[in-house]
Amino acid sequence: MIEIQLPIPWENKKIEFEKIPNLMFLVGPNGSGKTRFAEKLSQHLPSCRTLSVDRLSGMSANHKGYDTIFGTDTFEKGFNKEQFGQYITSSTKLGYGIDAFVLLEEKYDLRIQIEATLSQLLNREIRMEWDSGRLQPIAYNRDTEKSYKLHKEECHGIKELLILLTHLYDDQYESLIIDEPELNLHPQFQSYLIQEIRRVVKNEKYRKKNVVLITHSPFILDIKDLEDLKSIISFNTKFDVPAHLMNLGDEKLAQFENLISQLNVHHKQLFFADSPIFVEGIFDSIFFHSIQNKRGVSFEGAGSCIIDVGGNNQIVNYYYLSEYLGKRSYYVFDLDSLFTYKLRKGADTSDLIKDYLSSIGAGENFQSAVTDLERNLKQHIEKIRDNEVPESLSDLKEFIVKSLAENNSDSWKKARTAFLIQLNTNKDSFQDFIENRSLIFIKSKIDSLINSLKENQVYLLSNGALENYFPSYQGNKYKIQEDLKRKTLEDELQIINQLNDSELKSRYNGLYEILLDFPSSSKIDYKVQIKNLLSDLIFNIQKGANNKSFNSKESIINYLGNEWKAISRVLEIESFEIKEVGYSCKLKIFDNWELGEIIYEFNEDTNPSKIEIK
Repeated sequence: MIEIQLPIPWENKKIEFEKIPNLMFLVGPNGSGKTRFAEKLSQHLPSCRTLSVDRLSGMSANHKGYDTIFGTDTFEKGFNKEQFGQYITSSTKLGYGIDAFVLLEEKYDLRIQIEATLSQLLNREIRMEWDSGRLQPIAYNRDTEKSYKLHKEECHGIKELLILLTHLYDDQYESLIIDEPELNLHPQFQSYLIQEIRRVVKNEKYRKKNVVLITHSPFILDIKDLEDLKSIISFNTKFDVPAHLMNLGDEKLAQFENLISQLNVHHKQLFFADSPIFVEGIFDSIFFHSIQNKRGVSFEGAGSCIIDVGGNNQIVNYYYLSEYLGKRSYYVFDLDSLFTYKLRKGADTSDLIKDYLSSIGAGENFQSAVTDLERNLKQHIEKIRDNEVPESLSDLKEFIVKSLAENNSDSWKKARTAFLIQLNTNKDSFQDFIENRSLIFIKSKIDSLINSLKENQVYLLSNGALENYFPSYQGNKYKIQEDLKRKTLEDELQIINQLNDSELKSRYNGLYEILLDFPSSSKIDYKVQIKNLLSDLIFNIQKGANNKSFNSKESIINYLGNEWKAISRVLEIESFEIKEVGYSCKLKIFDNWELGEIIYEFNEDTNPSKIEIK
């Protein structure tokens, strides 16, 4: 077992691995400590070289290169051979990559590999040429048959590939840490780079080099099998001990086998967010995003994101994965998920759910509570199936009869879900057919189960599915009609844009409350900045008025000079009136920030530091 004592900002914490894999991914939000951890990890890796995010320093035409480090020698002027050792030592200490050119000059086998690789990828050759005793990196374009200095005219992506591949192929170090390898590389080159990294870590020629990648890119985070999943270390901004699956047993790890093939770029957002939100379908995602946009807040601004995974079975798999990765994730399930084995099994592992059920006298076992509910529902469903029902229940009966006649594994799940949808959306429809106390008992049971799941940030849609919360949806509420899904959503999106917060809450009662529980950034408050601008402006106008520097709003503008050009984008002087004693001035602040048009009036007695924006 390998034990690593974590550095600051972690306090007296450690992380343990059975072994360090040849390829390791460090993922998490900005500011979660990945780079600091990598510095500590490097002490446990054999002969380690680090390439920092500043690895291109000194490689631009307008940069004086390494003057402050290397004296007068710069990348632009070329490398003095007598100082090769200094270049390499300094680059190694700082994590820069410019020593790649020295390596290419000193190791001809490495140069051949880099030149051949870049020629195939980019139709360019990188040549090292001597000029007046200095080594100059020269690029040669085969299409134009022209050569040019690499520092001056080549794009950052080419320089990145040259540096990354040179240090990857170089056999001097057994381990390589790369901070944000995706920098300056478009997705195809990122994919090519990770393919080359995989080839190197498995190749004896490179001593099966250890590679650690600190990344924010779903293209670099290329998960092909369970071993790749085990090689991910997940960080969060609360500085909990970084989470990973390396010590997870084979049986628990195997549950993610089917998930891996479905981890596309969109789904891999979960590895980079502190609090991802999982929903079943794309329409759920579009709806929640639209509401947040209308409210002026965002999930992403709070370190979250919405991931649609295509069905409740997949959400359950993401639930377990998030737990192991230390994520505080949120989940929105359609109601039928309550009757799936995976959800019940997952709920039974939660101490929070057990404690909640116990606190309301419902026992501690979630599965048992659901089984009791199923047993109770069965007798009422059979009663509906086998008897004449009032008109208010005719659609429900038709659906139940059809579902049970199918006689498959989902038949009873469909019937139970339909009954609960009817109960939650139109309880009065059962009047005179099922006793009210029975309905109250069932409603109490389902509410306790739904509320217990909320303890683990799992939200069941008690109305069945998203569309049943939309007033414009007029289709079958037990089985949402595909042809109406998109049309209904499009109608609702147009309505959303016309509503304020209270109207949104009223229209989408139930959904809106779920939304408020999700992590989201606060609506941007511009009042402080506007207040500061007004304070300074009022002070300047008061000062000018006291000195009799102007006598009209036009002369105030002249008095303010160049400053007014910037200020006039925010407000205008509506009036300035000199009175027998003193003066009054009105400022009109434009409605650029959804605050409405603001008129602010002041005089010589106004204290600029105490103004208020309402």
